[in-house]
Amino acid sequence: MALEQREFFNDQAIEKFEGWVGENDVDRAVCLGSGWRLQPYLPLHDTRHVDRVYCWDGIGRAQFVQVKTALGPQRDGEFTWRVRAETFTAYRNFKVVLVGADPESLRMTWCWPLDSRVIKKYGRLYRNPKTGTLEYDLRAASRARDRMAVYRMAPEDLWERFAPPPALRLKPPVGSRFPAMRVEEGAYFEYAFVADMIAGGSGRLMCYRPAVDVAGRDLLVQLDNTWRALSIQVKGTARLAEDSDVVHCAVARETFVPRDDFWLAFQFYDRIGVGRFRECWLVPSEEFLRTKRA
Repeated sequence: MALEQREFFNDQAIEKFEGWVGENDVDRAVCLGSGWRLQPYLPLHDTRHVDRVYCWDGIGRAQFVQVKTALGPQRDGEFTWRVRAETFTAYRNFKVVLVGADPESLRMTWCWPLDSRVIKKYGRLYRNPKTGTLEYDLRAASRARDRMAVYRMAPEDLWERFAPPPALRLKPPVGSRFPAMRVEEGAYFEYAFVADMIAGGSGRLMCYRPAVDVAGRDLLVQLDNTWRALSIQVKGTARLAEDSDVVHCAVARETFVPRDDFWLAFQFYDRIGVGRFRECWLVPSEEFLRTKRA
């Protein structure tokens, strides 16, 4: 059943979903603009202001992003956004993308990607009379030469702000086919690993999952409110090598690209004990490359 856009997107629905509109339009601009070289990671739980993480080829250095959306300018021609100040923490590799969207088409017309460390400089701190919370009020014009004009750009250019320098935009080795995935088994070990990270991290570890599973990475784990992050490939099995107690896991060569911020997590499901083995093996990818069997 088709729904008319005018009927479906009423004022209340637009206000509620404006964040969703901005996040998905930023995804479209960044992913398509880069030819899918920049791949998004999605938060698996409340990540304290991070809406997306972008990595070059899915394995590059993590770029953390918060998206704030304004549907249409005010009468004075300015877009306005609010950032909650009491829980906002700026750090390296964390950007706030201010989106100016058309209220009719719900598409991004202009955007302002800001380093999170300049929010205090351009935002006016005030106390919201409705909620009582401290917020930064940010304003920018879509055409005038205001102090935010230096950051203003068209959506098709947004991806450049998250891409590495041209000399580092090399293609990783790509296999001739997509890796075979055992979805149910893999999901069991991945979500068990996430649960361990959340429970053991005392709320300081934020977990993200790739939107497209083609890069050999299953999770990205961030130390809360910092640029420090590791990408993880989770491998799990219930199989032992024949006539031994050696756990047997396979890592696909086609998508294996070692980096200093990439680790492998090996887990074992004990059929006799009926449950996951209480320990796992966390191995840096560069060390794994040196010690793996030929």
